[in-house]
Amino acid sequence: MREFALFDSGSTTDSISPEFAAVSNVPVQTLEELVTLQLGCVGSRSSINYGTMTQIEVGPVRASHYFDIVNIDQYDAVLGIVFMKTYGIMLDFQTRRVTMQEVLLRLRGDEREPKPPDDETIPPEVRMKWYGLCKDLMGDIPLELPPLQEINHHINLKDENLQYNYCLPRCPEAMKAQLRAKLDRYEKAGWWER
Repeated sequence: MREFALFDSGSTTDSISPEFAAVSNVPVQTLEELVTLQLGCVGSRSSINYGTMTQIEVGPVRASHYFDIVNIDQYDAVLGIVFMKTYGIMLDFQTRRVTMQEVLLRLRGDEREPKPPDDETIPPEVRMKWYGLCKDLMGDIPLELPPLQEINHHINLKDENLQYNYCLPRCPEAMKAQLRAKLDRYEKAGWWER
């Protein structure tokens, strides 16, 4: 069975998704001790509850390999350092090649610019009608607020008598120009005041 895999040179575990484990009918084992899975950012933590030992076939390698079963997104498998070291995988980012035990692996796909599909089953007039109906979602942010119904409530966001102690969020230098442009746009529209 083919899988959509990610070679992750920063991962110390090899994992497959629960969906892929179910579809491929691998034998699932419940781990006696839960293993904490810490990702590369603050607060992103999960635990590994299940694992499997299964047969794999990648390039010239046919072997039995252990995988943790982890709720991963967008991929069927994440192949980490353990997998790459065990089977002699080298990632060459400059030439965009993956070699496994000195055999060049054939990768499918290439980089492309995203473009909407040319669906001949949708008549052009229907497509234009949809664009018209969704123009507010696809275009620039308008400088005026959309028409509202009567507002019959008030939300107190700040208690004037309470002193708030917290650290102000900081904007990264690379994003400050975008933040300034956004703040200026909101002020021009009358959405915010400084």
